[in-house]
Amino acid sequence: MYRQNAFSGPNRAATAAQGYIGIPFAHRGRDGAGMDCYGLFLAMMRDLGTPVPDFEYIADWEKAGGNVLMENYWKHGEIIQKKDLLPGDAILFKNSPVINHLGVYIGDGRFVHAAKCGVSICTLDRQPYNRMAAMFCRVKGATK
Repeated sequence: MYRQNAFSGPNRAATAAQGYIGIPFAHRGRDGAGMDCYGLFLAMMRDLGTPVPDFEYIADWEKAGGNVLMENYWKHGEIIQKKDLLPGDAILFKNSPVINHLGVYIGDGRFVHAAKCGVSICTLDRQPYNRMAAMFCRVKGATK
């Protein structure tokens, strides 16, 4: 448990997200001291009762043409359409030649992610996220 949740109610993804707001960004961070986007995704999936494994980090994977997020995410998710997003679904972003960022949809057009400013909630329909959203995926069991 990182921080006390500020939400209650049926939207488990929004409730879980509130516990991480304000945690600072840390490259490869996986705990309350600091998180990157995949660290937040791991924590959120665990909170939603659908844990997924971490992956081995490969330095400069983007520059080498790799796609670490997709190579590891495919094992746990299925592609869905934006119109079918449910709280707990993953949004994968592309602001380089490969998908290199992800967030977790929490409903009402909002998602939580860990960026350089730390863990925060953003709106999917605003720039730059609306043009960077490349794929929407569902982890089995995360949207119960």
